[in-house]
Amino acid sequence: MSHDPHVTSETNISAYFERVFRSARRGYMPVHRYDLSSSGAPGVFARNFWTSVTTPLRDQTGHLYGALHHAENLTSIVESIWESGLSSPAGLTMDQQTWNFLVTTLAREVLAHQQARRNAEQLQHALTSRIFIEQAKGMIAAREGISIDQAFARLRQRARRHSVPLHDVARAVVELGLVV
Repeated sequence: MSHDPHVTSETNISAYFERVFRSARRGYMPVHRYDLSSSGAPGVFARNFWTSVTTPLRDQTGHLYGALHHAENLTSIVESIWESGLSSPAGLTMDQQTWNFLVTTLAREVLAHQQARRNAEQLQHALTSRIFIEQAKGMIAAREGISIDQAFARLRQRARRHSVPLHDVARAVVELGLVV
């Protein structure tokens, strides 16, 4: 905490937003404890830790037109850090600022890793879906003596008519021999 009378929470927050907007990269504020009521019992609170995340929103030309600002619950990450003994590594005592920096840094890494895993899962699903769709188009075209574009139109029509995802119709064509 600064002892400069000109440095306030407002100037710190303003500097944070300026850094995020200037860098065009997502920013994270330090981790804060904010407890939430627990199991509906009056006066009983569960320990919770949060960080605020700000993502600058830019158009195709790079012009800043806003920001997405939201809170991420880091309770499980912070508790994992405590359970691993990082609150006092090698018997060293950490001041609060060092602890906040460590937790914030580790939490960022965990959040980035979780996002990367979600992205990888989504890409794998898209690839799997695409493979089934391509196989189904080829099977329909060969079986019916039509073009690949016509086969795809039939797949799409069947999916829309029955309110079923295209991937599911394609998979049924490939694995179950569905005729469309």
